[in-house]
Amino acid sequence: MDMLAFSGCSEGCNTNEIEELTKLRYAYPWWKQKEIDSVKKRKMGECPLTLEETALTLRALDIDPAMQIYIAAGNIYEV
Repeated sequence: MDMLAFSGCSEGCNTNEIEELTKLRYAYPWWKQKEIDSVKKRKMGECPLTLEETALTLRALDIDPAMQIYIAAGNIYEV
């Protein structure tokens, strides 16, 4: 969630999720960029792929649909 908040990308998020991401960004005084234009960043290619885009990419690369793909997530930094 914080990766989306700090990237400013909100593609596929509903209104409540966008508000939550914005609040998270403002909760950190050290984070310089508070107002982020999600549409502009997306057009510049600075946002992660959506689930649908990921699926289409894997299909276009002819990746076997039965292949298991592992995704690492969670807290990777200790604070």
